[in-house]
Amino acid sequence: MHKIIFTKSRLIYDGEMKRIIQKTRVVPNVPSTNVHPNVKFMTIIACHPDSILKVKTTMNNIQRLTFLTNTIVVVSSNDAKYSDMLQSLVAVNAPHVHYAGIPNTPHLDIGKWVYFINNYYEGTHDYVVFTNDSFLIQQPIYNFYNMMVTRNVELYGYNDSSQIKYHYQSYLFGIKNNHLDRLLTHYERIKHKLKTYMDVVTNIELELANIYMSKDCFLKIAYYKDHTGRNVFFNNDELYNLLQRANVLPFQKLKRILRDMAPPPPKHPHFASHQLNGIVNVK
Repeated sequence: MHKIIFTKSRLIYDGEMKRIIQKTRVVPNVPSTNVHPNVKFMTIIACHPDSILKVKTTMNNIQRLTFLTNTIVVVSSNDAKYSDMLQSLVAVNAPHVHYAGIPNTPHLDIGKWVYFINNYYEGTHDYVVFTNDSFLIQQPIYNFYNMMVTRNVELYGYNDSSQIKYHYQSYLFGIKNNHLDRLLTHYERIKHKLKTYMDVVTNIELELANIYMSKDCFLKIAYYKDHTGRNVFFNNDELYNLLQRANVLPFQKLKRILRDMAPPPPKHPHFASHQLNGIVNVK
């Protein structure tokens, strides 16, 4: 009986997956230059290069995000351990990329994005895409940019989530140029609250979709079967692997990479009694 129920569930699961995948393939995964040649993008990558992995990730993502009508900007923590290395690599290997460095603050990504918009952005692009160095892009995602133009909404996220509350995950999203003021106004209103990582999650990521009336996302999985309240990158491996195989979530979170690289804890740790003195009573 268990096997029959499981098989039936899998058939329904696969059917839902096919519908999700089909919606992502309405537009071709080719450079937007070929599909929307008159539309200009700017992609701002917020970076904190405190490890070689972060540096390599940023350089990889620059390559994956590069196409003729996409201006790429890196805003990096200039006080991070490998900031000079990243700046040098960008200058030599990606001279088309605009680079800015500022001290890191508890405002994290949103602080870097807003810094560049307020100080350098001239408003000459149709869409501004915001992203960071928390994930590795494994394949080009031109279809995300193409669908953003096709949907023609104020806010366009990559994927939605129902973890904690309904929202768009903030590692990758785009905003129409003439609606950037909504994000900037929201930031000015709540920036005094941003003192920790979770403050940024609570006040920026979880509220982003509430700032905009006109919005959509590329991959709608928030209420997918058995996924409600879960994070696709960290606690739903079945869904994550399916989306990876379908090439609609070609990303690896660095936290996941580091987690998978970590050695497993010993099954039966043994401690000498002197190691526990002052911690627990050994009987």
